Amino acid sequence: MRREMRVWAAVLLLWAVQSMLAQWLDGAGLLARMLSPWGADVYAGLLAAVAMFTLRLGLLFLAPGWLLARAIRRLR
Repeated sequence: MRREMRVWAAVLLLWAVQSMLAQWLDGAGLLARMLSPWGADVYAGLLAAVAMFTLRLGLLFLAPGWLLARAIRRLR
């Protein structure tokens, strides 16, 4: 039971960090800066954008499998 709670806590933490990064990137206007002709200052937020998309991919593809594997192990 404890391991399942750790898995759920890890997934919830990934979701929270990804949501906070998405809000921060939206507030920073990263997309508008990338599309502007003078987008030289875009590199500051580029690392945060890569981190956010990596977390989002983890949430979409890794977390469901992780939770499903834990559920199957529990049923055994």
